[in-house]
Amino acid sequence: MNMTVNSFNYVIENGAITGATVAFEGNDGNGQYINAQVKVLASDLASGQTFLTVTASDIQTLAQTKFKNYAENGFTDTTTKA
Repeated sequence: MNMTVNSFNYVIENGAITGATVAFEGNDGNGQYINAQVKVLASDLASGQTFLTVTASDIQTLAQTKFKNYAENGFTDTTTKA
């Protein structure tokens, strides 16, 4: 499935960039879809980096890594919610 970024937004609090939200979507052409929104926090950045020193591409890569981790490990609780 090909995933694309459909939204990228910085989170600004008190005039400072404190995070970013990256939204992904995917469609395999056979009726299966994935939509996800991933927050990248300052704590996700490498030591010494800030949102002013990394590129949007760097943030997208961090979000993709977090999303993949969620997808691989996100089904530990398979209960159905009513």
